[in-house]
Amino acid sequence: MCVAYLNERNSEKAKEILDFVDTKNTPLARFHGVMDSIESWAKRTKYRGCQFINMVAEVPDRNSALREQGHLHHDWAKELVLKLTKELIASDKRRYGNLNAKDVTEAYITHLTGAIALAGVRYRIQSCPRGREAGIGLMLEQPAALNSLPR
Repeated sequence: MCVAYLNERNSEKAKEILDFVDTKNTPLARFHGVMDSIESWAKRTKYRGCQFINMVAEVPDRNSALREQGHLHHDWAKELVLKLTKELIASDKRRYGNLNAKDVTEAYITHLTGAIALAGVRYRIQSCPRGREAGIGLMLEQPAALNSLPR
């Protein structure tokens, strides 16, 4: 039952994020759109946290079907951010051409996941805009900082 629920939530959440991103008119706004979409979701769900994080964290078996759903959701989000990062880089080679799309994606997903988890713990979404401003801004303006991240 939990697996079916997460599978349905993955489809719903993916559509919600894509619909939000599609309202954005520039590659930079689309890039920020994934992080920005989290605020309305968190408020609408009363900051109950991410169903994937909440359920998957309770399952110690690394090969469980629940964990597989969590991985699918994470991988989908990561692919979307990678696509948006490449779109951003291609939009302005002079400004973003020095960015490594995979490194930016890894850092973005880390910030996004942390912001979502913190929203569920603190019952407020303050971490998403701050994560976007601080973390994502740093990635774009000072990509050399990404070189210090563990691989």
